[in-house]
Amino acid sequence: RYVTNKKADYFETLENELEMVATYLEIEQVRFGDRLSFKIIVREENLKSAQVPRFLIQPVVENAIKHGISRIADRGVIEVRVSKEQNVLRIIVHDNGPSFPEPISGGYGLQSIQNKLRLFYKEKAALSLQNLPLKQVIIDLPFEAVIGKS
Repeated sequence: RYVTNKKADYFETLENELEMVATYLEIEQVRFGDRLSFKIIVREENLKSAQVPRFLIQPVVENAIKHGISRIADRGVIEVRVSKEQNVLRIIVHDNGPSFPEPISGGYGLQSIQNKLRLFYKEKAALSLQNLPLKQVIIDLPFEAVIGKS
């Protein structure tokens, strides 16, 4: 429904993107039951109006379910955190599933996101994966570009 009810546009508010992610995670909670919990934390309320590329966060969260949570027997936790760090809008998706394999590299979904970032922001945006101190995917967007869009 999220896709079919939207006009053809490359950007969406962060608030709407996070709403879609929350809906997806609620559906996954039905599948996993008590084995999945999630949090979505936006450090500053005004960040919710930022314009971000559509379907930027959801594929990362999907990967966290597929390659993280579904591979552990214990309770899975996914946390999406959004903050402003200096001159970037930082989106972090953390899960407590198995670490990324070494050397860390991404599959098709993450490559697609990197291509999208390069197309819209050139070298001003970045996607990175890390295992320490936490396993997480970090997306940095140039703050002036996401706040200045109309």
